[in-house]
Amino acid sequence: MAEIKFASKEHEEFYIAMLQRSGNKDGFHRAFFYCVGISDTARRNINRVFDFGRDRIKPGGMNEGIALCAGGQWAE
Repeated sequence: MAEIKFASKEHEEFYIAMLQRSGNKDGFHRAFFYCVGISDTARRNINRVFDFGRDRIKPGGMNEGIALCAGGQWAE
């Protein structure tokens, strides 16, 4: 496997922590946490977009992210 390139140290730390927290390191989880981890705002709001108890993406949380990209703001 090729070396993973991270946007920042925080990105890398988030990626590692979320894989450990989820207990799953398959391709889906690696890709999801890598992509979400690029954004500081998304990292702070991970529990709004991923349900660790059910091990799945929260569709409503992802819609909130679309609003954020359109200029809205996520509530902290």
